[in-house]
Amino acid sequence: MEESTPPLMAAITRFLLIATAYVIMFLTLTEVGGHLEGA
Repeated sequence: MEESTPPLMAAITRFLLIATAYVIMFLTLTEVGGHLEGA
């Protein structure tokens, strides 16, 4: 079962999840910052 999931694929998947989380957090902070500056 372990061989069906290569370490490389697991690393890439983990990296994509982390990268997506950072992008969402960055966009959220940017949107909130824009609203604060607008107000």
